[in-house]
Amino acid sequence: MDRIKKIICICILFLSSSVLAEQTDQFKKQLEDYKARYNFYSIKDTLYTIKSELELPQGYSYVDPTDSLSYSYWIANFPIWNQYKPVGNWKHRKQFNSDEVSRVIHLPWQGPAFKDVAIPVRLLGEYGFQFNNRLAFQIMPKAGEMITYKKWLQGKPAYNQRGELLFKEDILKDDTENEYYRFILFSMQNVNFESITKSCDTVLIDSVQAGDMFIAYDKTGKKGKLYIIFHLISDDSGNIMYLVANGCPEACDLYIPKVNENRDNPWITIKQLRQLTNEYNNSKFYRFKTITNDNIE
Repeated sequence: MDRIKKIICICILFLSSSVLAEQTDQFKKQLEDYKARYNFYSIKDTLYTIKSELELPQGYSYVDPTDSLSYSYWIANFPIWNQYKPVGNWKHRKQFNSDEVSRVIHLPWQGPAFKDVAIPVRLLGEYGFQFNNRLAFQIMPKAGEMITYKKWLQGKPAYNQRGELLFKEDILKDDTENEYYRFILFSMQNVNFESITKSCDTVLIDSVQAGDMFIAYDKTGKKGKLYIIFHLISDDSGNIMYLVANGCPEACDLYIPKVNENRDNPWITIKQLRQLTNEYNNSKFYRFKTITNDNIE
């Protein structure tokens, strides 16, 4: 990748590690601004991002979200790990070597709930926390009534004889950080592929944006594949390519798959994306219903 392109800064900061090592006052301010959006980012002296670490195919440029407060913008600018980070699983073992994937997404997690199907729930919940909009979160469970943070604070989750989720009256809980993440964990444990799609609207291919998902699943709704769109690029002819990330059926790091021999160039076409889910019928793009006009309301 051309060195000049690697040090371009877009809005909050997209710089290469060689520049960041200088630790200028400007960089420190930019890092501070960056951590305001992703306060879990744990590297003190360097930023690794999609734009600083990955290559663009010849003739392509980024399709950047315009609203800096949108979920799409937040996903598109998400931090990633450096090229040497392997994919770990919830048993603290290595799932994939670093050279078997493109990059690992920089998102802290632990425990068995961080499965491929549940990761979008965590991302949506994390966005609500980062932007102080926790009450906007809502998700459909495998069976039963809609899960919301307001219901969680005011009631107690229970299940009827058919296994359907409901909320019973209970002592009012305090809205704290720990309580919110307990709620997000509960939500992650109560979804499957079908219920995720019920929390979404379908999206036409011409309207896909960062943060949308490409989902395919079987008749039971329990088995499937889910890819999160992290960025888009286009050429002068309007051809679109995608940067996607996914997890594992058993909890592991969210990662960008290696789709060709060059792990620094993981962009794929819609045809290639469909091939990743070809064992399941009726694959579609989806967007969370809580995201309206690119914002959580």
